[in-house]
Amino acid sequence: MIHVIGGGAIGMLYAARLASQNASQVLLAVRSMEQASYISEAGIRIEDEDAGSVVRLSSVPTDGAYIEKVMEQPPEWVLITVKQHHIQDQLLELFRKTAHPNSNWVWLQNGMRAMDVIQAQIPGMHWLAVTTEASLRLGIGHIKYTGRGRTSIGRSTAPLELSSNEKSRAFSLIEKLEKAGLRAALSNNIIEELWRKLTVNAIINPLTAILKIRNGSLLESDDLQRVMKQLYREVTAVAEAEYIHLPLNLWDYVEDVCKQTSQNYSSTLQDLMNGRPTELDWMNGFIIEKASEHGIEVPTHQMLYSLVKGLETVHTKPKSD
Repeated sequence: MIHVIGGGAIGMLYAARLASQNASQVLLAVRSMEQASYISEAGIRIEDEDAGSVVRLSSVPTDGAYIEKVMEQPPEWVLITVKQHHIQDQLLELFRKTAHPNSNWVWLQNGMRAMDVIQAQIPGMHWLAVTTEASLRLGIGHIKYTGRGRTSIGRSTAPLELSSNEKSRAFSLIEKLEKAGLRAALSNNIIEELWRKLTVNAIINPLTAILKIRNGSLLESDDLQRVMKQLYREVTAVAEAEYIHLPLNLWDYVEDVCKQTSQNYSSTLQDLMNGRPTELDWMNGFIIEKASEHGIEVPTHQMLYSLVKGLETVHTKPKSD
């Protein structure tokens, strides 16, 4: 059994793709009863370049109903796709109540987080994942598949060698993802892959959010590219201080991501446009924190971080009681 936690664009994408192969073995847990009821009745509609399709699957809200489902049949895999700022006490308490020692927890978020604190609270085997899949939420049961990518999975203990048991578990999930049409691979050093994605996000996300432009527009201006390269130099200096070995051609990869996702809006811009908090605390904010620990100046990251946080304050919708 696979549980997907989170009814956003990526959560619905993974749940729908996996359910297309075996719906009875997939459960999507979301925040609202409205979304859970809608998906259980109407399924998830996916639009892509070829055509559209509807995938039927079960969905429940992340409350007592989810606890009951876990008690009935503990999941082999739990894919956590919620935003970083949603991983708070209430959700962690739910995970503690429903955790099974044989379950595998896969954390699929943008940015970086101190996973050792979370893992100490939740029994089971924990995995980190990096994905370049791109999806846009159009409704509570409707997404657009905007970019095919790859999901890398690795243990948070990397670069330590994986045991045969760990490899067997990982390959069982990779096989399920591949059968569902989602490219996946086992990573021997997921921490470095997370830093690579962090570098890309910390350059693209704040600039596109502030300027309200698509990713590809960043490459249309020499002035913007100069700012991008300064952000790049700052983050690579911090990575080096953390003994993270980033690829020498990583700048080329940043440009490739801009080209391949040229028509996409970054997740940070989407958050601001929809009045939601951003994940910048775990992207540029994380870089600023690490830079401070090493006595490294990152003024460009600091300025863009402050600007986005200011926009977040202005645009975030107040929570209803």
